[in-house]
Amino acid sequence: MANELTAQLSLVGTAANFGDALALTVSETLDVTKDIKGVSKTQLSTGDLTLYATSYGKSYLYFKNLDGSINITVSFGTTVSIELGAGEFAFLPWSGAAAVVVAAASGTPFLEHALFES
Repeated sequence: MANELTAQLSLVGTAANFGDALALTVSETLDVTKDIKGVSKTQLSTGDLTLYATSYGKSYLYFKNLDGSINITVSFGTTVSIELGAGEFAFLPWSGAAAVVVAAASGTPFLEHALFES
């Protein structure tokens, strides 16, 4: 039996800020049938750290940069990456085809992360 994970995102803004009022909510129930790596905190450096290897199949990943000023890069192979600014977060699907590698722009910030394999 699969574990169900509900992902929900709400974007709300006023007409004064966006020209038109913004009210967008999306929700999806995801089946997590395999491995779960619960929410963890990892201290990073400027060197590359393989956070999740290619031993996982299709998964959903959560990241949050816990630092107040240092950017963190999350790379998926050699051509795709995202940069999380101070306090930013991401939740996204991952194919598992390329390792997830993380690195700090400077210093030793903490990254909060989780993996939910489907």
